[in-house]
Amino acid sequence: MATKTITFPDAFPDSATLMCNIQDTVTYSWALQNFTEYNVSAWLNNFQGEIFPKEDEERIALWLLSNYTHYNEKEVDHLCKNLYKKFIHTYVNDQSLTEKTLLKSMKDFCYIPLGSASESGGFIAYQFRKQAKIGIDRFFFLTENTSINGNVAIFIDDVTLSATQAKDPITDFVKNHSFDSVYLITLISSSQAEKELLQNGIKTISCIEIDEKNQCFSDQSILFHKFPDLLDPVKDFCTHYGSKVFSNYPLGYKDGQYLFGFFYNTPNNTLPIFWSNKNGWIPIFERKEKIRTDARIWRTFEKYI
Repeated sequence: MATKTITFPDAFPDSATLMCNIQDTVTYSWALQNFTEYNVSAWLNNFQGEIFPKEDEERIALWLLSNYTHYNEKEVDHLCKNLYKKFIHTYVNDQSLTEKTLLKSMKDFCYIPLGSASESGGFIAYQFRKQAKIGIDRFFFLTENTSINGNVAIFIDDVTLSATQAKDPITDFVKNHSFDSVYLITLISSSQAEKELLQNGIKTISCIEIDEKNQCFSDQSILFHKFPDLLDPVKDFCTHYGSKVFSNYPLGYKDGQYLFGFFYNTPNNTLPIFWSNKNGWIPIFERKEKIRTDARIWRTFEKYI
């Protein structure tokens, strides 16, 4: 039963308008297949009027969904191609190279996906390699004991929003090798993570840099630029339902508060009301969790035995 009321500004779109906008976005921007109004309705049914009246909660949810950014496969390929160009341009400037010396230096490039081959870093490395047309012999994995022949380490991941997730595995790996330069190339990075990584000798190159303006409920949030009075009530709404499905971080990992995802997975820094499947929650962009231990693998398959 609703415990609060919410007053929407006159300019705030109604649910019917929002649904039409979302249908157009799904068709012309996200290019999602087998994604229908049923998917949206099933997700909306999670919101049972526990904070505001149900129809108002659904209106909030639809508005958040209409501001969500979904990167489809074509867009990810485009980002990977641009990322390679940006890295080469940066490296040439850093080293003051000519075309001839660049070609020679490229023989020393070591591309290293963060995580294992089955994780997002490995997936993006595959997409990146296709777009950049780089030989597979220049790719190495942190989990392999393969000898590395090269002095420029180029780590790859899809998003770098919290520096810790990249800093620890990179510094642990680099200290056991002799690299002249260390880079992290990523589709999306936060300005704060870039600063922290640079302090540890890791230069970040990304296609898209985000900051507090991209966090839903920060003081600088662009999401509420037109509707500042809605920031606190919408935050209460997201916190309440987020705590049901991701209790430690109801607004996303490390309080991410982001609104984006990719065709292959959704970062846990994004609001969990979009991606969690815990406690009977029906996600609209389900996150595929990592299975790291034999015990978790056993629990996953136990139900089939």
